[in-house]
Amino acid sequence: MKRKLITTGILAGAILSYSSNILADTHKFSDVPKWAEQSVNYLVNKQVLIGYPDGTFGSNVTLDRASAATIITKALGIEIDPRAKPSFTDSQDHWGAPYIAAAEKAGIIKGEGNGIFNPTGKVTRAAMATMLVNAYKLQSTAHDNGQSKFEDLKGHWGEKYANILIDLKISNGTDNGWQPNRFITRAEAAQLTAKTDMFSKEIKDKLREKVNSKDMDINSKEGESISIENRSLTTETAVSTQNKKEQILLNQHKKYSGKVTAKTEKSLIISDGNTSLDAIVSSPEILKDIHIGDTVTIYAPIFIDGLVFGQPDTANYAIVQKENEENVLKKQYKMHTGNVINKSSDAIEISSEDSTISAIVSPEILQDINIGDTVTIYGAYFMNNMATGELSAKAPIVEKVEK
Repeated sequence: MKRKLITTGILAGAILSYSSNILADTHKFSDVPKWAEQSVNYLVNKQVLIGYPDGTFGSNVTLDRASAATIITKALGIEIDPRAKPSFTDSQDHWGAPYIAAAEKAGIIKGEGNGIFNPTGKVTRAAMATMLVNAYKLQSTAHDNGQSKFEDLKGHWGEKYANILIDLKISNGTDNGWQPNRFITRAEAAQLTAKTDMFSKEIKDKLREKVNSKDMDINSKEGESISIENRSLTTETAVSTQNKKEQILLNQHKKYSGKVTAKTEKSLIISDGNTSLDAIVSSPEILKDIHIGDTVTIYAPIFIDGLVFGQPDTANYAIVQKENEENVLKKQYKMHTGNVINKSSDAIEISSEDSTISAIVSPEILQDINIGDTVTIYGAYFMNNMATGELSAKAPIVEKVEK
């Protein structure tokens, strides 16, 4: 019996429930249709999209290829190197070059031939579906041999990708077929991207519940029953000489300890004897001092479960700490220090050297922080909002500076 994905059986529940979890915060754009409000709000809250200075969102504006690459890479949280350039000759000096480069590297986009990407070209609905399926590695759960429900999809080059979004209830089509060749609008792109991102998150959350539950049986290749006992993705390791203050800060992230079993230029595979973790580090240069067999602790904002049984979990923006090592936070993350100028339940803004830096963290971390306090924000990197000039911390850790 073939080994099955452990996501089998949870997809249906995710399809039914993910759309209800979209954030209900309302951003008052004057031109957003009712059907797109939740999706637009979700992506604005996630700092993926912004509106125009006149207070509109540009719902009916058609999306270009550079903007599509930007939206998807931001939604995925892919680290953006502002100096990176894609291989496409027509995109080297485009404003979206760093995002196009990241999307190309991740396999989200392809060129149009002859080394051209056409960043200002308009995106069709079929092309957007293809990018999202490739970006989130979506698969259909249907058993209809991929037969299309819409006549205008049958035989179309994007039929497979559109059908996956339809099957997963991410797309419902239009009043006049699915219209794969029609240029997609910003509102439509926001709807598909937000629903895809929420669906992916729901799958991972449900998978985590399954993996962490007791005595979950999974069919092996030979049909044997394999029982996975209750486990946690965070493994406690005592570090006797660890700086206590730094340890408190690191504990704002999740933790996993084990031995290094494999190493690449940008990541480590760690095993605790029962599970394994693929840790993609924020500072690859630190890996030169880490070797196979070393015991390390990984700190990261979240551990994403491997979708296939036996596949390692994944940690992005990972901080690596060898036994008894100190000052790892300052060595591996970037930082800004300034005074708090704005605060909400789960976010702060600080002013530092003529720049405004924002961070979204858990409410517990901000309990003792007030406007006017001096704070250091650490981050794997700081993303520049080209419209406002504000920097936002990715995978932030916040430290109140005591006077």
